[in-house]
Amino acid sequence: MFGDIKMKIIQTRKILAQIDKELEGIEYISDDRNDISLSLLDISIDHAKAIIVLSENGIFSSAYALARPMFECFVRAVWVQYCSSKEKLEQIRENDDFPRQLGVMIEAIEKQTEWPKGLSSMKKLLLNNMHSYTHGGIQLAARRFAGNNLVHLPNKDEVNALLRMVSIISFLAFTEIIKISGTPNKDHFTEVIYKEIEEKILNNNNL
Repeated sequence: MFGDIKMKIIQTRKILAQIDKELEGIEYISDDRNDISLSLLDISIDHAKAIIVLSENGIFSSAYALARPMFECFVRAVWVQYCSSKEKLEQIRENDDFPRQLGVMIEAIEKQTEWPKGLSSMKKLLLNNMHSYTHGGIQLAARRFAGNNLVHLPNKDEVNALLRMVSIISFLAFTEIIKISGTPNKDHFTEVIYKEIEEKILNNNNL
């Protein structure tokens, strides 16, 4: 593995470890909305950790395949928290009946929360590839051959994009968990961790 990719993975692991430490022991008011939302946010962060473990071991095809579940868990979690009716929560709890269209949930989230179009932009940019990665499409298969040879070397730009996504979604999941739980005294850490992501992960000059 290229040394610069390895360093970026190490930096992302450190950020996830810091987030994990800050979330330890957090308490919240238990109800259907919070239970489902916080569980999915936590699962999204788990997928992020798994992506790092797989990347550390050079198993990039499986790391790419977890990008969509990580993103979808986050979107579902936020949709449940801010957009779902009580009746829909009951259907989700009893029948696993989430809205089928990711775009519908994202549109509702951005309207309800007045978020900038970050989720829409991420979906537009990445969804087709994420779908192919997760379901064994040509986007995934094409990364395993060059001419007549099977290859396993990572593409630096693609790994950089994946690690950016891991960092951004994990940071957003963290901030949502803090907000939902009402945990005090996390503003300073939130600022510190965002600055670290900005400097070490989002800065193209670092890869």
